[in-house]
Amino acid sequence: MSFLPIIVSPEKIPTTYSQILNPNEYYGYGIAHVYPTLKGILYWLRFSTTMGSNDVLVNTSFDWISNNNIIALSLKNLWLFITFVCGALTLLFSLCCNYIVMKKSFVLLFSKKIIDNEKNLLCMLTVSAFIGAVCYAMFVPFLLNADDMIIVADFALIPTLLIIDRYYKTKQSYHLLWVACIVSFLVFFNLSAAIESADYSTNSAMYEKITEISNKVFN
Repeated sequence: MSFLPIIVSPEKIPTTYSQILNPNEYYGYGIAHVYPTLKGILYWLRFSTTMGSNDVLVNTSFDWISNNNIIALSLKNLWLFITFVCGALTLLFSLCCNYIVMKKSFVLLFSKKIIDNEKNLLCMLTVSAFIGAVCYAMFVPFLLNADDMIIVADFALIPTLLIIDRYYKTKQSYHLLWVACIVSFLVFFNLSAAIESADYSTNSAMYEKITEISNKVFN
């Protein structure tokens, strides 16, 4: 469904998709160049990790904590180290979860057995969304970004949540510690984005941006 507007009225697509008008790109661009398709799969894996937008990470300088350049730079390097390490670990975990769930899901997909429980239904929804996302990445005439793939973000979380659900009863004494660490990390990540990122800053006027985009699309 997300692909239909691109086919029917590409000239009315918002500026995010301005690449459509590039004569060097065409339908099936992701198949021919492979990398766009792999990038779409990477976004799928990335949605269930702690890896946030690159714009947030790059634009964070920590000048709001200290005017001392050495302290601010040290804090930025420490923060980048933490985010990249956490991002790499959670990406590896996401990859393992997806492998386990997708392996089962593809078996169910080509099986004639009746889907008899909720977890198997979730597996079917996940593999269907994944196939749809890959097809989208293969055929759109431009290189994807996170905004293009965000529609499948909820489905991308399911493999990780299914694996967590399978083992949630083990070592319950550590649950509160894990939750506290994850919540603290995400809160700090979003605060740094709100303070410094050009796209997500508290200084951004959402009403003005919506009006600007709406005028370009509908006028």
